Amino acid sequence: FRRATPGALPDFVVAGVHKGGSTALYAYLAQHGHVRPAACKEINFLTRETLWQRGLPFYRRHFPDMANASYALTGEGTPNYIRNPMAPVRAAEVIPRAKIIVSLRDPTERF
Repeated sequence: FRRATPGALPDFVVAGVHKGGSTALYAYLAQHGHVRPAACKEINFLTRETLWQRGLPFYRRHFPDMANASYALTGEGTPNYIRNPMAPVRAAEVIPRAKIIVSLRDPTERF
């Protein structure tokens, strides 16, 4: 579900490796009383060219309006941002103040 009017830009982005726990981490953050999650998980705005070309209004529609929620944060979780070299470049361009949270895992203990 996407909101009709643009919302805030994210305060944080969760990325991570396959089976690294990024989905669980995002779910835990979304449960916090001071976090307003994106309308959907894995927006992929920073990595999919077709979505990137739709612009910031498209991206903002995935987030709540935070104008009256100065005590809260919003963010998204797209694990594959870690694999695409354009993701950090684009993040620096459109959400330079956002915190990037990366979930990693020891590959020898993954299985």
